[in-house]
Amino acid sequence: MSIKLEPAMKRLNEISVLMNNDDLPLEEAVKLYSEANELITVCKADMKDAQLVLKELFMGE
Repeated sequence: MSIKLEPAMKRLNEISVLMNNDDLPLEEAVKLYSEANELITVCKADMKDAQLVLKELFMGE
């Protein structure tokens, strides 16, 4: 998946709203859950990369 942090976070928010719909069919909920898991992985990786950059900038490492 080639997506950056901000769009991934926006899509996760959209998925959260959709998942809170009581009328959401199970099949669609499973698809959204799977997509959310992929987006969370992207977000974690981007945050880790950002953390390393900040550490280098502020700690001189």
